[in-house]
Amino acid sequence: YLEKKDNKAAIIQLKATLQKNPQSGEARFLLGDALMKSGDAAAAVVDWMRRKRRARFPWTSARSASIC
Repeated sequence: YLEKKDNKAAIIQLKATLQKNPQSGEARFLLGDALMKSGDAAAAVVDWMRRKRRARFPWTSARSASIC
C-alpha cells in the first residue's frame, strides 16, 4: 500500500500487523511514516517515540508502553 501511496490502507494494514506483533520496529517505523505522509504529524511522532522507547527498553510490555 505504501508503494501505491495509499496511506490510509497502509495505516490500517500496519496497525493490524502491530496487533499481531507489537515488537515489530519496522512496522512501527512504517506506520509513523504513513501517518506523517497522511498529514497526521502528531500521531507519527507518538508512534516513532514508542518505537524508540521499545528499542531502549525492550522488556517493556505493549500495555505499559501505551500508558507512557
